[in-house]
Amino acid sequence: MGGVAGVAEASSATTASRHEYGSGYRLFGWFPSVPRMENTRTASDGAAGPDRCPVPRPRSAVGWAGLVVLAVGVLVLGVFVGLMGPLFAIACGSCPDGVRGPQRFGDALITIARYAVPFATLGTIVGMFHPRGGARVGGIGLGVLVMLLLLMVALGQATG
Repeated sequence: MGGVAGVAEASSATTASRHEYGSGYRLFGWFPSVPRMENTRTASDGAAGPDRCPVPRPRSAVGWAGLVVLAVGVLVLGVFVGLMGPLFAIACGSCPDGVRGPQRFGDALITIARYAVPFATLGTIVGMFHPRGGARVGGIGLGVLVMLLLLMVALGQATG
């Protein structure tokens, strides 16, 4: 294949392979044609179809060590958010006694600190050691704890 003949052959091969899928459809005219899926289920697939979730591989010693370090980090952040979050929420540098005036959402702060933070912390740790969990669950849990801290500080900013 060389020169213009090679380009023409490649172009015709692309066109032929594009048409073998059927008519397909185009989105907005500039996406490539997407082939329609044929019904490929067999009787052995079962009611829900073929098993698309492979069995997870067993974790190595390094994987377990990483999960333990991440779990300790989640636990430390959970304790920090649960104990220091309400204090950060009501702290005031310009107030005479260092505490904001009457809290409009004081009950919500206490509820978040007593129930939501421990639930998120323990749920993250349990989810991390579930066979399908892992570092992704730990990262999501860390993000949830940071969002709870920011929520407590935002609620503490609103004084009544």
